[in-house]
Amino acid sequence: MFRQWLSISLATWVSLGTNLPALAQARPYLRPAASEAEEMDRLDDPANWIAPPTAPEVFSSPRLTPGEVRVMTQSLENLLGRVTSAALAAQATTQAPPNLNLRYATDQAQRVLSALQQGETHVSLRWDWQAAQRALWDAYPRPAAALPGEIRAVWLDRGTIVRARSEAGLARIFDQLAAMGCTTVLFETVNAGFPIYPSRVAPAQNPQTRGWDPLAAAVKLAHERGMELHAWVWVFAAGNSRHNRIIGQPANYPGPVLARYPHWANLDRAGRSVPPRQDKPFLDPAHPGVRRYLLSLYEEIVTQYNVDGLHLDYIRYPFQNPSGGYSYGYGSASRMAFQQETGVDPLQLSPQDGPLWQQWLAFRTYQVSSFVVEVARQVRQARPNLTISAAVFPMQRHLRLYRIQQDWEAWAQAGAVDVIFLMSYAADTQGLQNRLRPAVKQDLPALLVPGVALEGANSTQVLDQIQALRDSAAPGYALFATSQLRPALAAVLGQGSGTGDQAAVHRNAPQAAQARLQSLKREWAAVGQPRSAEWVAQVGAAERALETLSRQPSPEQAETARTRLLSLERSLDTAFPTQSAYQKQVWQQRLQALGKWVAYSQRPAADLSSLPAWRPAEVGQSCLPRGTFAWMPASSLIPGLPRDRRDCAPSLPQN
Repeated sequence: MFRQWLSISLATWVSLGTNLPALAQARPYLRPAASEAEEMDRLDDPANWIAPPTAPEVFSSPRLTPGEVRVMTQSLENLLGRVTSAALAAQATTQAPPNLNLRYATDQAQRVLSALQQGETHVSLRWDWQAAQRALWDAYPRPAAALPGEIRAVWLDRGTIVRARSEAGLARIFDQLAAMGCTTVLFETVNAGFPIYPSRVAPAQNPQTRGWDPLAAAVKLAHERGMELHAWVWVFAAGNSRHNRIIGQPANYPGPVLARYPHWANLDRAGRSVPPRQDKPFLDPAHPGVRRYLLSLYEEIVTQYNVDGLHLDYIRYPFQNPSGGYSYGYGSASRMAFQQETGVDPLQLSPQDGPLWQQWLAFRTYQVSSFVVEVARQVRQARPNLTISAAVFPMQRHLRLYRIQQDWEAWAQAGAVDVIFLMSYAADTQGLQNRLRPAVKQDLPALLVPGVALEGANSTQVLDQIQALRDSAAPGYALFATSQLRPALAAVLGQGSGTGDQAAVHRNAPQAAQARLQSLKREWAAVGQPRSAEWVAQVGAAERALETLSRQPSPEQAETARTRLLSLERSLDTAFPTQSAYQKQVWQQRLQALGKWVAYSQRPAADLSSLPAWRPAEVGQSCLPRGTFAWMPASSLIPGLPRDRRDCAPSLPQN
């Protein structure tokens, strides 16, 4: 039972000493951060971006300003909310009361919040606020158990696989991941154009794994430990200059695929396959040979190995800044295809060309999106229950289409992907939440799983990001990556590991929702507040609706379950009048997460016709005047060029 916790003076608490991320996290006022687009423009390779912590402001005023008070209050309220939410979850599992240090820390935070809310502005309150933050970090609860119905994924990278050297070496890694409660391993299977396994389709296996088959070993090891193994593949990125140094190739080596098929390269305006300030050449998504090769490679993976999923990475164009004079996508096939449809060479276009530029943008976006749908169709013909996922950027959609032509919302609406892994990497929890904000508003028939960066973070910082996601409507989290996994963090996560029976949590969405509702019931019982008979009846009705949906899935049963869950969500304030606003918001968002699981159970089959597609309006014309375009449903051959309208230019290359 949560009750009024003991108090302790600030002087006494400071004398206890603190040692966690105080300086990094306890900042009285945050200087406005640069936008994500501005940050990415400064980087050598924007794909490697981790949102940095915001630098603390330097104070000169002897009293707090209204802006400082607002930010200090919000920051401390949110940290206190996550700490108490984590403590409640642990208490609901173990039935043990919070430890003394945690009681002291939360009491101190409440006193500082009370002073801020009462309008106190003396300068010493800044240091009281910092001390309260440090106290909460020091007392941060360790997880007592994994959240039921939760995806806990990890990216297992090529470097870690290579260092394992053998199945025995991989076994130690999988033992660690299983002890952490991981449900899904995203196993890097194709990197820089090289498969990690001996392939009959690809030009060459990764030279560092010749002599053994890491993919076969990984499938075996994952399944023995009750985890799923998803093959993580680079799609359009075909090489990596950093990897070239490791394997003894020249810096300009384009990777094994482009070395054999140089005419498959995607290019910038200057004819370069590797964008400036970046390190990876890309394939041209519009080239039929590229598409056939990749489809053959993925079919080999899913038919020759008992993988549980296919995870698409680099499923986009390279980062561009057209307004700054840099764009990409001028491979021979793309230029020819666009010119056949429009009579315009895209090299002659710029953002100032308005509708024509938008058509060029739409053309490139469609090349990526239609390929995702085609992958889904082909691999599901061979493996109907295969999970298809993608690693994507969570930035605002209009910016994402402009910069990298990655329209993952359309992939989800088309039913082509089951899970979207958001590369929401950030150095702190506020940065994570900021990066996720554009994505979490999406109502899609796919699960959106945020990514948590391990690089440079200590165990408590990672736990705090995970707790923030558990307090949201997210269905789980994914850790990036095993190369950055430290023993201390693995040990902490192992304290709250699962029982090994949740590996396929996304394969029975109603059961995942049922498990999460039971977890909520335990928390509601732990707070010990009396609840009305009406509330108890509403909870029972929601349980029965989810159970029926699990046994008899149908759109009608799904709608009934959603209605029951919405009724619970609307009754939280009445049922728990004395709970904090933060905790009620957490429960509201977790009920929304149940609704997302229900929606996921009714996701559509892959359908190319639901993709936004570019197409000239006058179907009877073979060559159209410039600027004569309309959005129309896609029904043409991949990559979107009907055979009877290819007489404006030479035929597309096929090899």
